[in-house]
Amino acid sequence: LYVLGSVIVNLAQVLIRLSHVSRSRRLMLWLLGIAVFGAGDCLNLIALNFAAQSLLEAIGSVQFCSNLVFGVWVLKEPLLRRHILSTSFIVLGNTLILAWGDHRNHTITIDRLSMLITRKPFLIYMSLVYPLALLIGGWEMTLSRQISHKRKIERSQQEIG
Repeated sequence: LYVLGSVIVNLAQVLIRLSHVSRSRRLMLWLLGIAVFGAGDCLNLIALNFAAQSLLEAIGSVQFCSNLVFGVWVLKEPLLRRHILSTSFIVLGNTLILAWGDHRNHTITIDRLSMLITRKPFLIYMSLVYPLALLIGGWEMTLSRQISHKRKIERSQQEIG
């Protein structure tokens, strides 16, 4: 479950990156990426009820492997030796965590989770983080449009001059 959630989160990040380079489907890709990211994180949260976080996070290093695959296939990025080497070191480190880490499971019940998500610190955090993320995303798209428009004007001026 956690591996699937990690890969889905990584796919969401790819969709968000695609939204930054897409001209026609920018907003749709960005919103889809945000929604898919949330779904992947929900799977990860559910998985935390079945195993210790130290174990799951180490297994979640599959996300870095999927990042290489998505980067090459979806984003058409080159696969460099340094990408493979750095990902290998991350996976190796996480394998060591799997072998020698603390894997006791501290179960969180639905009642405890319900209580935690209604606490004031969590509500303040959520009311700040998500609107801020939407604001930053909108600001980035606006700046991107302005830069694109400015470049078009500069190109047309160069062609005239």
